Amino acid sequence: MRGMGQAGGKMPKGLRALIQSALAALFVLGAFLLILNVHSKLGIASLAASAFIAFSFPKADSAAPRHMIGGYVLGVVCGGLCGLVLHTLLGYDNHESLVAVLFCALAVLLCTFGMIVLNCQHPPAAALTISMVLERDPLVMGLAMLGCIVALSLLRWGFVKLFGRYF
Repeated sequence: MRGMGQAGGKMPKGLRALIQSALAALFVLGAFLLILNVHSKLGIASLAASAFIAFSFPKADSAAPRHMIGGYVLGVVCGGLCGLVLHTLLGYDNHESLVAVLFCALAVLLCTFGMIVLNCQHPPAAALTISMVLERDPLVMGLAMLGCIVALSLLRWGFVKLFGRYF
């Protein structure tokens, strides 16, 4: 039976939690600064949740690049298409209307279905679809979110390679 303390190369839980939290916060800060002057900040909420998963549970399926990047691609595509139909084809700009809410729900349905079928479940990507529907310039936001999730995947990979034995 394993004893208490640092057995097995594990660092103390408090220190581990502090490092993981700091990495998630630093990533969110960097992503926020990157898109600060570009577009709406709604997508940052999804990135914050993804950073939590990537650094708090780096070995979980939902933290794997396939899940994070695949989920975000689906979130950008499904949300972007629903937003395009809502804003361009139907001409709705009122984000508080029932029609906007229905398009947000449709985008989440499509994204969730796609993630399940393609086995790339990443819950924050479903939230991203709502941001994409409500975004006035979904192409720019989508590219920014995809760039950020690829960067997060790379950071998570490096984190696991460097510190994986401690977590």
